[in-house]
Amino acid sequence: MKPFLLLFAISAIFASESVAEKPVHLFVLSGQSNMAGMDPETGFMTDAKKLFKDEKVVYIKVAKGGQPICRWLEEWHDIAQNNGLDENHIKRIHKGGKVEFYQPILDQYKGMLKKHPEFKSVTFCWMQGERDANGGAHAAYKDALKQLISNLRRDLKRPDMNVVIGRIGDYALDRESCVTVRKVQTEIANEDPHGAWVDVDDLNDRMVKGKMQSVVHYNRPEGYDVLGQRFAHQGYALIKGKKPAKNGRPQAESQSDQSDLRVIGAEAKPLKDSKPNIIVIMPDDIGYGDIASLGNPVVQTPNIDSLKRESLLFTQYHVSARCSPSRAVLMGGRHEFMSGVTHTQHGRERLSLDTVTLAQGLKSAGYTTGHFGKWHIGREKPYRPENRGFDESYGIEGGGTPKLSPRIYHNGVRQEKKDGYATDMFFEKAFAWMDEKRKEDAPFFAYIAPNDPHGPFTGLHSVPGDDYKKYLGKHPAVNEDTAKVYWMVENIDRHVGTLLSKLEEWQIAENTLLIYIGSDNGNSTGWRVYNAGMKGHKGQPYQGGTRVPIFFRWPAGKIPADAECSALTSQMDMMPTLLEITGAPMTNQLKKQVEGRSLVPMLKNPKTDWEDDRHLVHHVGAWLPGQVAQSKHARVSIQNKRFTLVNNEELYDLSTDPGETKNIIAEHPKVVNQLRKTYDKWWVRMQPGLVNEDAYKPPAE
Repeated sequence: MKPFLLLFAISAIFASESVAEKPVHLFVLSGQSNMAGMDPETGFMTDAKKLFKDEKVVYIKVAKGGQPICRWLEEWHDIAQNNGLDENHIKRIHKGGKVEFYQPILDQYKGMLKKHPEFKSVTFCWMQGERDANGGAHAAYKDALKQLISNLRRDLKRPDMNVVIGRIGDYALDRESCVTVRKVQTEIANEDPHGAWVDVDDLNDRMVKGKMQSVVHYNRPEGYDVLGQRFAHQGYALIKGKKPAKNGRPQAESQSDQSDLRVIGAEAKPLKDSKPNIIVIMPDDIGYGDIASLGNPVVQTPNIDSLKRESLLFTQYHVSARCSPSRAVLMGGRHEFMSGVTHTQHGRERLSLDTVTLAQGLKSAGYTTGHFGKWHIGREKPYRPENRGFDESYGIEGGGTPKLSPRIYHNGVRQEKKDGYATDMFFEKAFAWMDEKRKEDAPFFAYIAPNDPHGPFTGLHSVPGDDYKKYLGKHPAVNEDTAKVYWMVENIDRHVGTLLSKLEEWQIAENTLLIYIGSDNGNSTGWRVYNAGMKGHKGQPYQGGTRVPIFFRWPAGKIPADAECSALTSQMDMMPTLLEITGAPMTNQLKKQVEGRSLVPMLKNPKTDWEDDRHLVHHVGAWLPGQVAQSKHARVSIQNKRFTLVNNEELYDLSTDPGETKNIIAEHPKVVNQLRKTYDKWWVRMQPGLVNEDAYKPPAE
């Protein structure tokens, strides 16, 4: 580290002299080494003058390298205690130092007021956090930074003070403390109505001993100049009522090129700026191992295999372990329990009426919407698809409907039984509807959910004819039921081929986003033949119960073809992804509801990954009436990208043991403790969502 990075800089510098009555904007620049190393005149002021043009910009700077946030905050000791830091830890961070950098801000502010009695705006620019992360004070950082901002607004008498927070660099993403501070900084900026943040992950890459590494400090001088420019641009956006850059890099200019706040990765070209037609196909009970190109040794799926070659495959995509819960997550963008869905029957399959559905969100963006196939998240009138955002609905209510000569509901009206096979009827109706809608001005959203290959497999629930018998004898584990499942998979594959041909025929293939979700849950039958190396199946909290493939194909959107993304993703991510792609308005209700994350950054660049240690909870639910509390640790897992804790008593390292064969719970007590704490918080947080637990009778229509 160069010596001047540690210098204590307290300065008050004016922009060039101008007419006194011009509006004056004050920036308060403060923090530790990277703020201390930034020369405001060579980056910050250069762009600030261009942005504000005839208005005046002045700044004060109070910064010194290596300083924890407690040097700015009298209340830090109490905050640290409240967040679980013991006295020894507090002493190691504080080291008996004084709160020496807060009062200089107030003093210089008073000095500025003598020269400029009125400021049009005041903006606090903060670049600090490495010392707290490296010292293990990350648990207290959020409360501390919020308190510092509150103190400044109070003492400067500027409740309207803007805040631009520089997020610490990506020099230690393998450490929880650094990841936590980064997350806290963006959270505070996004939660504050006068807040924005600045990203620096591209400013600190350099060659160290022959290897490219991310380090604490930035490349000079250009890295520090860009830092100043970004503070100026984000501050200007806040002051002028414009939208700050969402990815913390305002000079990218194009809002469509802004990455999600929780991802890291190289920049990529934005998705096509137009609303594509959207088709989502989700079969029932197939699982990861029932596709030929993913390793199945028996079934033939040439059309799905072709789709895979034209698509981006997410290899770590998780759905729920059972039917209704998975459909609730797809429609609601949040964990199924938060929408009241804890079962597949007894009224506990109903998607709570306060849930805004994916279809409703897309309608707000100008889409016409159609549902074809299995619904299974409420059979009573208020819960049916035609009342949950679908303009057209042709399908069945639940999972037990016969496949042969089924009784179909069309826009809520029960139809007479018709000869035919359910899956064929769903696809054919969807094709006819899309053919009609493609001729209209509005884009369409088609949700096709066949009830194949869900069991049972006898009588009217069986398949037509004996063609399924061709699979018998092709593998020792292929019995009558499995052979019928493979016939159903092959039949779905045939319809996928027809769809691909029709999109070309209709000349809409380029600007149609086709999403194929491998299944609503894990494999229910074929896992005995091939389960892609996973443990478990439908109805179980292991990887085999929740992990399925998903393909995204959109040529005009420049989604990479024949590519894979290994980021930990979830069914709840579908809703925010499609809302972002279509430009649907994120209302306050949706912001509160949606728990998922937009996959747009991954669709641009499959190498992108989340910057934080994402956690997913897989709870099978289906407990007996009145047994919620007793079922907290029954048939449940919580996982991050590396570890999964199953039933509170089994720990597996998925990076070395994807088949979950070796329980290592005794070897990683810290990991277990962290996962248990995260799960405990989630269990408490989701309780208000359990609105259907006493729903033994349907409501009056």
